[in-house]
Amino acid sequence: MKKRMMSLVTIAVWFLGCTNPMVNMTPSEFEEAGLEDLVYQYQNGRPPVIKDELIRRKAVPVHEWQYIDQRQLVVGMSEVGLQLSWGYPRSIGSWGVQTQYIYKFDRSRSKYVHLKNGKVSSWQE
Repeated sequence: MKKRMMSLVTIAVWFLGCTNPMVNMTPSEFEEAGLEDLVYQYQNGRPPVIKDELIRRKAVPVHEWQYIDQRQLVVGMSEVGLQLSWGYPRSIGSWGVQTQYIYKFDRSRSKYVHLKNGKVSSWQE
């Protein structure tokens, strides 16, 4: 029984380590990581080390972090700020300078976010 429990703990620790490999990266590896990878990793648990790297890179304006941390949007928010706040959408449509992100948070309703020139211009919940 004790041996089985240790095996399960070992597997769990290994699995958790694999789910967020960027948290264990060296500083030079962080520098090589793409912005899209960092945004994706931030959505998976919001580890402080990822946020620190995003801030260091000035991925979004400083004032947007108050909204991102609360998973809120604000008119004028950058596209990266939107992705950090709400994650990647289910689908994206673009025409000209306008983009529409469609989020599906549950089975019955979708949320639509409209961007113009890469900035949030409106949303419907």
